[in-house]
This record gives sequence, C-alpha cells and structure tokens, in this order.
Amino acid sequence: MQDDINARNSLKLLVVSILACCCVSLLNLLCFNGECNISEKENKALSSLSEVVLQANQLSSHKNGQFSEMMASASSKANTEAVNPHKKELDVVKKMKSLHLTSLDFCPKENYYHRNNTLLLGKEAFGQKRFLSVGIPSIGRKTKSYLKKTLASILGAISEDERENITIVVFLADFDVKQSQLSDIAVTFEKYITMGVLQIIQAPSDYYVPLRDLHRSLGDHMDRVLWRSKQALDYVYLMCYCSYVSQYYLQLEDDVIASPQFLSKIADFINSQKSEWISLNVALLGYIGKLYPVRELQNLASYLRLFFDEMPVDWLEPRWKKYRGQDPRETKCRAASLFQHIGLISSFRPKESQRPNTLKEKYFDRFDQKYAGLNPPAEISSDLSPIHGKPLDAYTKGDGHFHGRFASAGNKMYNIYLKRETKLKRIVVETGANFAERDAIVSATLDVSEVVVKTGRCSDYEIVGEFRFGRIDVTLNGRKARCVRINIVYQGRWIYFREIDIWTS
Repeated sequence: MQDDINARNSLKLLVVSILACCCVSLLNLLCFNGECNISEKENKALSSLSEVVLQANQLSSHKNGQFSEMMASASSKANTEAVNPHKKELDVVKKMKSLHLTSLDFCPKENYYHRNNTLLLGKEAFGQKRFLSVGIPSIGRKTKSYLKKTLASILGAISEDERENITIVVFLADFDVKQSQLSDIAVTFEKYITMGVLQIIQAPSDYYVPLRDLHRSLGDHMDRVLWRSKQALDYVYLMCYCSYVSQYYLQLEDDVIASPQFLSKIADFINSQKSEWISLNVALLGYIGKLYPVRELQNLASYLRLFFDEMPVDWLEPRWKKYRGQDPRETKCRAASLFQHIGLISSFRPKESQRPNTLKEKYFDRFDQKYAGLNPPAEISSDLSPIHGKPLDAYTKGDGHFHGRFASAGNKMYNIYLKRETKLKRIVVETGANFAERDAIVSATLDVSEVVVKTGRCSDYEIVGEFRFGRIDVTLNGRKARCVRINIVYQGRWIYFREIDIWTS
C-alpha cells in the first residue's frame, strides 16, 4: 500500500517537474531581455507555469523535499542573479519605462471599492479621516490562527474615548474567504464592528495580476517567490484602501499583541518629532509597527506594486524610503516597541512544518503603570551624570526617560524616596532601548528599606533581586517600604533608564 502511494507521489513530482521545464523553456523562447511579445495562445500556454508554482506550494512539504529540488533544477535558467540583496538597487524610472507607465500611481479611486464589494463587515469610513488606521493582512494557516488573539489584544488596549479616533482594517487575503471564519469574527467582535472601529475587507478575484511571469530572485524557489509576491500585492491593496480612511497608517501583521494605550503612545511619538518625516518605527521586526502619514501611503503602495516580485515587502520598504529621500538607517524608532510578535507558525505553507519562529522584539512596552502616572508619589535622585532627561523622568507620567553617564569608579545609585510608608506589590525596572541596546544595566541589585534615619533618608537596605539582561521584575507581596534604590555595581559608560513601575497593595 505504502509503495503504491510513494509511486503515485513520485509520478506526480515527475509530471510537475516536466511541466516546469517546458514552461521555463517557453518563457525563454518568448522573452528576450525581459521584454515579451506573447499571443493569446502563447499566454494560455505560459499560464501553466502559474499552476506549477501553485502545486509547488502544496507539494514542497513532501518529506524528502524532492519537489523543491526538482523545481530548483527546472527553473535554473530563470533569473537567479547572484547580487547581494542588501546592496541591490531598484531603478524606478527604468522599471516604469519597461512597463510604459507615465506616473507612479497604482491606487484606484474610492468608488472602485464600492463597485467590488470590498467591505465585508463594518461601517464604511471613507472621508471621515480618523486619526489612525491599522492595516492587518491575514492569511489562513493550516494548523493555527492568531488573528482573534491579535484583534482581542489591540481592541482591548483602546480606551472608550479613543475608539472614534481609530479604524482597524483586517484584509482577509485568502482567495476563498471562509464564511465560518467571517461569522466567527462577526460574533466575537460584534460591538467593535457595530461601532465602526473594526472593518473586514476582501479583494475581488480579478485584483491580482496573473502570478506567472514572476522574477525569480534572491535564490528563492518559485513557491516562495509566488508567496512573497502575493503578500506584496496584499499590502498594496490594504494600503490603497486605508489611504482614504485616516490621517496616519500603521502596518501590522496578524500575529501580534499590543502595548496598553498604544494609540496614545503613538500620538505622543508623532508629536515629539521635530522635523518632517515619511516613516516612523513603533516596532522593529519584519513589517510590524511601520507608521506613515497618509500623504505618503499611495506612493508607498505604488512602489511596492512596481517591484512586487523583486524581493519581500520588508526589504522593499527601506528602498522606498531611500527613493523618497529618507535614509532608512535614520528612521526614528520608539525606545520600546508597541507590538510584540507572537506567531510561531508562518503563513508560508512549506515553513509550517519547520521549527517555530521565535523572533521577539527585544524591548516591548508591556505596561502603562508609569505612562499613566500610577506610580506612588516619591522624590527621585541619582548620582549618575545626566546626558538626557532627569532621574525623575523615568518614574513619572508619560514617555520620559533618563539617560545617565557612569562616569567614575564605585557604585552608583538611583534612589526612590516614597512620600509615605507603602506596601509594595511588584516592582519592574527596564533599561536599554531599541536605539541604545548597550546602555542596559550590566550588574545591579534592587534594594528596599523601611528604616528612616534622622536625615530623612533610609538605611539598612535589603536586596530583593538582581538585574538580568538589563531588567528586573520582582513580586514583594505587600512588603512595607519607605525607600527603593537601584545599586549599580558595574556598568559601561551609559545607562538608559526607560521605565520604572511600582505597584502597591
């Protein structure tokens, strides 16, 4: 029985491989220097290459990986230039000329979305221009879905007063949107859909260009080229749609959780900018947490559409910044990311069975205790030399921080003198930042004391924990205290105190 199954699989692989070879040969006959003159009959013949690629996505998970190797061999004549992808330049003018384009504008007008029944669930928001739209493209995975958890986290982090300032747009990007999934979302998030906070959209079947004449690059197999090209077109559709919805646009993925009060934190981050910008980062991994003013969104979407099959979208985006005159390395990022990646399983089918994707944001803004001004009243001091900010800024309400210099030998202190005796429940201290990774505490202890001497300060401190990887999180179960201090034993030149949170019983 097993031998028959193996024989049938081998026959399928052989047939698909032969088809791939024929299609690539046909492509080479019909095209020269990237320019193709293809008749209708030839076009139909060439379309079989797309079907082969689709089969690749299904069969490349074969346990022996035979199909992936056959595809690599069959398409070896395709363009696999050995250019360092990080140095590869994309020429907008040359590409537009090759496609006979006179302007970089691929986004349709608003009425296109009406005609094509784009909105599946929610209230139309065109013309309202809310403060922020959040775009989330979602593709079904065979074994796991993170979308509901992502939406619950994002919606749960928005206060009632903020709901009229945000529209969350989920693009269900599978070719066959399942009614069961749509019904599940409609029931689970009915309140937010009714309020106009959440929209679910789809694209018409004829939106996608034929995914057949794809540019094989970066050494990727054709199944991956198909997947990432389709993903780029998903982002284009979502960005074009959201360009009519808000003043700012935030790009997310369907497997993240949100920081508490992320919307207020984004507004503060935008307001803190001293010069004009085209993009900001509120997270760093992949294409998560990229923030744009809507005036730039259609240009970005058109750029991604122009080069959709050249490389992944998170590689295209920095090149777009360079094209628009912003050095990607100079893009301002928030000290701590506002979204954390939680997905372990990729939406790329051949990777589903591979080892989990455990990539995480190194600095994630998990709390709003300090930001909301909920720390107990205290006096703050430190013998670190200030570089930016004051010691108090890392403790009091808002996004402030304290960047200090560890200037001389000997222990240094960061002191918190509580205004009254307090029962401590939990203390968290976070140091370092997305742009100051080396400025996290190397070696320090967290000490507390309830003994106040005549000078009004404390003595007889007791160590309650030690810093690890620049942070500490201790539970104190109602322990009484008047003073808390960070005793810095060893450090490099600087320390970035990003956040100090104290919860009381």
